[in-house]
Amino acid sequence: MRYSCMQKRAVMPAFFMFGFITDLFTDFLLHLSEEIRILLHKGVSVMPKLIPELMRERVTQITLEDLRALSVKGLLLDVDNTLASHGHPDPLDGVTEWLALMRNNGIALLLISNNREKRVRDFAARLHLPFVANACKPLPFRIRRAAKRMNLPVSAIAVVGDQVYTDVLGGHGAGMKAILVERVDESESLSFRIRRRMEEKVVQKYREQEKTENRRDDRDGTVRTGGKL
Repeated sequence: MRYSCMQKRAVMPAFFMFGFITDLFTDFLLHLSEEIRILLHKGVSVMPKLIPELMRERVTQITLEDLRALSVKGLLLDVDNTLASHGHPDPLDGVTEWLALMRNNGIALLLISNNREKRVRDFAARLHLPFVANACKPLPFRIRRAAKRMNLPVSAIAVVGDQVYTDVLGGHGAGMKAILVERVDESESLSFRIRRRMEEKVVQKYREQEKTENRRDDRDGTVRTGGKL
């Protein structure tokens, strides 16, 4: 395909602007990763806000028993890589049935995503669920606004998603619980690899805590419903 001089002039500024924004975002992630490393080296704990109350491989593995154990009566659900593959119009296998099970047992449900309005609105319509798009997670403002629509105290709500630094941090920042699931699609982008490395320490810490709790429960004869990512 050939481009005219006018077309090239129109495309080039947008191309350079996209590259500039990508570089800024990557630099931000690198800086954040280094700041966390320094805090950890100094013995400052940044983990409590990042460690979820529960981890599961898929959203459909979250059970009613899990939610009762957490005293959760409402779920704010991420969309891409949680309920569906990224950008895919259809939910993952078993999601529709899982949502029906939650609804039938009195669990309030609402979709909350950083994605654009059309993507979230169209997906929500397929599932007959209310939604909040352009949520700007992990900022707490729109998360709290979504919670008000549930008529539940924030302590009875959990944010469910696949990212530590948006879903878990955003949920905890809004005073809610957080459930982390494994993302469906693995990206090879630089920003993704950086986020993945930053999240590894959080996952490791969760598993260490879970092992400690399991050993304690074994001694006490308690049966747990926890699971691993």
